[in-house]
Amino acid sequence: MIRQFTAIQVEELVKVRQARRLRLHRCSGCNYPCGWYFPAPGAVIFDSGCDCTPGNRGERDSSYREIAEILNMQQSELAQNQILEGLT
Repeated sequence: MIRQFTAIQVEELVKVRQARRLRLHRCSGCNYPCGWYFPAPGAVIFDSGCDCTPGNRGERDSSYREIAEILNMQQSELAQNQILEGLT
């Protein structure tokens, strides 16, 4: 059975690793690193990055819960670990 994450667990991972960012993927148009960043304790921003795609909204408020939901949608622990490798 694959792990299920809570928002609290994700927040703890960010604190323990002293992460400032969690990269999700790179833009297929310009290679910009899209993902979340953590500007202050408890604050989560999703940065969709570039403006090379029409309708791109750039940054928006997010949450540790949203990150947990993304992790919990994955079909394997390998996929979850690949996402968590983006914590820097």
